Amino acid sequence: MINIISRRFFIEYFGIEILGMNGVLTSIISMLSLTESGIGIAIAQSLYVPLALNHKEEVNQIIVLFKKLYRIIAFAILVLGLLLMPFLGYLVHTELEIHFVMAAYVVLLFNISFSYLLACYQSLLIADQRKYCVNFVLMLFNVIVNSLQILITLKTKNYFLFLIIKLISDNIQNVVLYYTAKKRYPYLSMKKIGALPVQYKEKLRKNISGLLVANLSTYLIFGTDNLLLSLVCGTAVVGLYSNYVIIIRAVKNILSQIFQGMTASYGNFLALKTKSEAFELFENVYFLNFWISSFCFSALFVLLNPFIEIWIGNEYLLPSGTVFLLCWNFYSDTMRSSIELVRSAAGLYSPYPFFKYWSFLEAVLNLVLSLFLGSYLGVFGVFLGTSISSLISCYVMPWNVYKYVFDKTSVLFYHKYIVYQCICIISTVITYKLGNLVATYNIYAQFIVKMLLCCVMPNLIIYCVYRRRKEYRFIHESLSGKFRGRFMKLNHPNES
Repeated sequence: MINIISRRFFIEYFGIEILGMNGVLTSIISMLSLTESGIGIAIAQSLYVPLALNHKEEVNQIIVLFKKLYRIIAFAILVLGLLLMPFLGYLVHTELEIHFVMAAYVVLLFNISFSYLLACYQSLLIADQRKYCVNFVLMLFNVIVNSLQILITLKTKNYFLFLIIKLISDNIQNVVLYYTAKKRYPYLSMKKIGALPVQYKEKLRKNISGLLVANLSTYLIFGTDNLLLSLVCGTAVVGLYSNYVIIIRAVKNILSQIFQGMTASYGNFLALKTKSEAFELFENVYFLNFWISSFCFSALFVLLNPFIEIWIGNEYLLPSGTVFLLCWNFYSDTMRSSIELVRSAAGLYSPYPFFKYWSFLEAVLNLVLSLFLGSYLGVFGVFLGTSISSLISCYVMPWNVYKYVFDKTSVLFYHKYIVYQCICIISTVITYKLGNLVATYNIYAQFIVKMLLCCVMPNLIIYCVYRRRKEYRFIHESLSGKFRGRFMKLNHPNES
């Protein structure tokens, strides 16, 4: 919510052109972050087993390696970013002065470079199933920085102070997580530790190699929209698009917290249980993934434009067809959360190059289609290219995981995926049609009624279809057990 309030002040005081420029510069810096090559994910995954078995020296060895690599990455991003500065005029199509653009770029560049210096401690806490601790710190600093940015905007109307507050806050946040990890793991201060075994480094090298392609592909699919829109339609359109992104990303982050929070636990489960038990648990997580993603897709498609109209005005609206594609891309992306959870927990990044090649093909296809369709259809065409290309990973990634983790045919996954997709579309159409029947000239009342419909209809339809299935019973019993446990603790606080 604080991000949405901050964005309202940003648009009012700085304008849509600066907002669009900010989005394009962020995309460019995200491209530079590909230097990281997935090192963080690969090393964090390697922490699951030593943390579970309390192998302190091995954990320490991994963190030392982590720190060395990330210092190199921070320096590389800074140097590459500075070398890219002379070309900003070709990448950012805006009426703003180029010196203004370059100054903003430098602040953003230093922010991302500094963020890597202490990043390993955040990864350690997450790998040890303490993501709740990380989330608390991130949420606290998010509220602080947005509040300060709003205050500075009202007092000074200075865009660069707005950026510098973010830079300072992010670095203090990393220092807090550093001391949190140091306090939780005092053995990280050990002076004498041995080197990691050669076979471990070789495995890490292979995983990083696989993740480099995967990360490059992910960026070309999801990270280039701002650049493509700037080239095809201008920077102001990027500003319009970014208003939708802030809402969609907020919802996606919530879903990401849910499934990323399960990754470490599932990694331990894979290490200690059989493949059949791991597959059974995955089936339940997959159903939960479908339910949450379908509900969010319906709510976003029905409510996004009414919310934008209330929030900043109807002059900032995108056409309904474009909004549908944005929401569909969100659905396609989040529906992979459960399968990505298994891939991350199993460390399945490098051993099977077939997956890497298809991932890269998807990225290239997205870039070509988005440019081609965008030149004819504008904003709609850019997002249509993403929708078409994302079909590849929707079918190749499950094949990879089912074959090499579960030893099962991926046909089981595809069948459920198509059924889940149909139920999602049906529930969304019903909700949308019912919402359009609301006859009132009060946009606030109309929004509230549509919001109530979104809360009830998709969930009611999914419940009616799946209430007798084992996946639903598992979710119901898990949630009931958790709430019963909390209730018992509230009523018997002295019992251990």
